[in-house]
Amino acid sequence: MAQVSVILPVYNEAKCIEKTLSSVLLFSQEKPNYDFIFVNDGSTDKTKDILERNLALKKASNVNLISYELNQGKGYAVKLGVSYAQGDYICYIDSDLAYALEHLELVIEKLECFDMVIWL
Repeated sequence: MAQVSVILPVYNEAKCIEKTLSSVLLFSQEKPNYDFIFVNDGSTDKTKDILERNLALKKASNVNLISYELNQGKGYAVKLGVSYAQGDYICYIDSDLAYALEHLELVIEKLECFDMVIWL
């Protein structure tokens, strides 16, 4: 089974990040071949604190946090996340989960045939 790394860039998402993290933790338990990398892009609200606290409590080995102090933009956050990714396939999704995590499986299915997939 292919390993999948999913990057979630986050910036000032304190209002919705607990819901996102809860969904990610549940999905990652059901799909252990997926690992998730939250990249905190210099948030000035409580996003980083919320993620650190919840990840420490849940101790999920396949959900990680990278964080830095100065906001560098979404592109930088995704690039940094990719540099840490170890999956056979690498995806990124927005932290508001505009698409359900289950869509990742459809993307991976397409990545088995194509070099790049954009889900609209």
